[in-house]
Amino acid sequence: MGRRIASVVFVTALALVLAPAAGAYVYWTNTNGTIGRAELDGSGVDQAFITGPTSPFGVAIDSKHVYWTDDTENAIGRANIDGTGID
Repeated sequence: MGRRIASVVFVTALALVLAPAAGAYVYWTNTNGTIGRAELDGSGVDQAFITGPTSPFGVAIDSKHVYWTDDTENAIGRANIDGTGID
C-alpha cells in the first residue's frame, strides 16, 4: 500500500510541475497584418491582439515581449507582452 501512495504523490507532483502557468498563451500572425493570441485551452481568442505590423511573419516571445519579423518592412517588431508599446 505504501508504494501505491508514493506513486500517486509522485504523479500528482509531476502533473503540477508540467501544468501551464496561468496566463500562458499561444501567438500567431494573420494575413491582415495583425498578431493574434489565445489562452492555451483555446479560450480568449483575440485575432487583433497586436495591430500595426504591415506583414508580420513569425512570432517569438519571452517573459516581457512579443517579437515578430515584418517581411514588407524588412524589420523586427516588438511589443510588450500585454500588447502595448509597439515598436
